[in-house]
Amino acid sequence: MMTIRCAPTSELIRVETFYRETAYYGGLNAADTVIVAESDGELVGAVRLCEEEGILVLRGMRVREDFRRRGVGTQILAAVDRFVGERRCYCIAHRYLRSFYGQIEFDEIQLTAAPAFLQHRLAKYTEQGLDVIIMARERKPKSITAVT
Repeated sequence: MMTIRCAPTSELIRVETFYRETAYYGGLNAADTVIVAESDGELVGAVRLCEEEGILVLRGMRVREDFRRRGVGTQILAAVDRFVGERRCYCIAHRYLRSFYGQIEFDEIQLTAAPAFLQHRLAKYTEQGLDVIIMARERKPKSITAVT
């Protein structure tokens, strides 16, 4: 059975170990909100949402290799969707994952529309040979139409 939940700070070492095992080295901060996926008590997926320069950023989305293509990432994204709510959120994603993040209304944006620190991060990743894009999501509050 799959469980998706926010990890308390007491589990950060466990999440850091998972990130190392899945080749993610972007760091982890006690102030981050970390959403994890567990199967039979084993950590099989994680993502972190962090405030950087006052801006919400989705980082470190990882699913263990043997659990990919089973809907784990989509379940984690559903939890991200609920957590982010109406707030604006950014991510840098591999280009081939555009439609994956699009499931929760992330859209690719122009480089110049992104905060400067994300523009610099994207440039660094591109220099490393990664094919990545900047995405953002901003839900507009639904308007209520008055009936007369």
